[in-house]
Amino acid sequence: MIATYDLGIGTQEATVRVAYRIKQHDAHSDAYGIQQLLDRMEVETDLDRGCFVTTAEGVTEDARALADRNDILIVTTQDLIEWILRTGLRDL
Repeated sequence: MIATYDLGIGTQEATVRVAYRIKQHDAHSDAYGIQQLLDRMEVETDLDRGCFVTTAEGVTEDARALADRNDILIVTTQDLIEWILRTGLRDL
């Protein structure tokens, strides 16, 4: 999934294109999902950032290292819950 965000900085057009890889996993996600995201980003060279979202409680050390080396954001179920509670979406 690709999303484009308009940052609305001043009068200049500023957009960021983010590639998402979303996986439904139990326990931990491994480096395979991160590698899939990197492969996509290699083909679509106009992407600015990658984000790996998983329903797992975490990712393996190999997955974390691969993501860190390539500036990939990892979002787990717990991260998503904490973000929702922090931003006040619970009041919707």
